[in-house]
Amino acid sequence: MHLHSTLTGRAGGWRIRGAVWEINSLKFRGFLYLIPPRDEDDGHHRVVEAEGASVWNLLDALSAQVSSIAEAPVARLDAHVIGATRLAKRPVPGRSRHVQPA
Repeated sequence: MHLHSTLTGRAGGWRIRGAVWEINSLKFRGFLYLIPPRDEDDGHHRVVEAEGASVWNLLDALSAQVSSIAEAPVARLDAHVIGATRLAKRPVPGRSRHVQPA
């Protein structure tokens, strides 16, 4: 298992920080810390975690949990791939299912 990427983002007033690990070529695991808005910050951050068959499945699962807690859709979730010089693009429906390099 190795660190695949770090994550940053926003959902409503919440800040999001986290990471993704590649368990094997068919399984990814990740977590997100949800940091509440400053006016609601009582020192209690939330953590969500999930697994997925691809990074995209994992991000979708994590985003759904975040939306439920933040009561707002995930406005932004950026993945910063560790050790990669180029990021992969998400496949477009109706086109090739393979991930194309940027």
